[in-house]
Amino acid sequence: MDIKIRPHNMSDIEPCGRILYKAFKEVFERHHFPPPFSSIEKACQSIRFYFHKPSWSCLVAELEGRVVGSCLVDERDSIRSIGPISVDPQFQMKGVGRRLMEVVLERHSEAEGIRLIQDAFNSSSMSLYTSLGFEVKEPIAGMKGWLKNRPPGKINVRRLRIEDLHACADLCYKLHGIERTNELKDSINDGTAFGVDRNGRITAYVSSLSRQGHGLAENEKDLEAILLFICSKYRRAISILVPTRQTGFFNWCLNQGLRVIDPLNLMAMGKYQEPKGCFYISVRY
Repeated sequence: MDIKIRPHNMSDIEPCGRILYKAFKEVFERHHFPPPFSSIEKACQSIRFYFHKPSWSCLVAELEGRVVGSCLVDERDSIRSIGPISVDPQFQMKGVGRRLMEVVLERHSEAEGIRLIQDAFNSSSMSLYTSLGFEVKEPIAGMKGWLKNRPPGKINVRRLRIEDLHACADLCYKLHGIERTNELKDSINDGTAFGVDRNGRITAYVSSLSRQGHGLAENEKDLEAILLFICSKYRRAISILVPTRQTGFFNWCLNQGLRVIDPLNLMAMGKYQEPKGCFYISVRY
């Protein structure tokens, strides 16, 4: 099969969105999980959003002039993040996904590290990514719901400002050995980022309480305080990805009323430091 891999153009939005919807619907329903996209239109909206982001790239797979797959890459920071990757169900198990991944890895071979989130029930994707050199670093539980408790008044939680970026970068580097400055800057501009301020020192922050966001802290109490503050003040349900090896934080989430929706894995190649403190990850890493 002569699989052609090329950069995206705007005319790819509809075929890539349709394939994204069909591919995820097929595998999720086969394993009895709710698909991430409720319609082709929703999947197309997601593709359109990232196609317009200058710090994201997309590769498209073609077979005999027909679009059969695509792969998005977040290029905002030194760690590259892959996903979602999708292949038309009619052309799966024919090397399309492998070729897409090979070209992505070639293009980003100089990156400090490359990471992705893998649906743990999808044995085919786990086998593919492992064969390409990725390693499972964290088992993850996708969790969703409302928190029961009120926030502790003694911990100062506030919305982050651009001038907090340096302190947050230092905290992220201390705990995880990397910076996510450009990603966090986007979240601050969107108004979704909050932190714990202890006498002018940032000890915890979250970029958002959705699957697109991540959070980290020097200790569990500070991260829990941010979650409780946002949910209480803004009456927000949350949907986050919690590493299950963090038994204390994982059990706290369960006791607060969150429920496990799906199992995932954080997979990585290149630089990876064993995380310190307390954290949850995004659908990126």
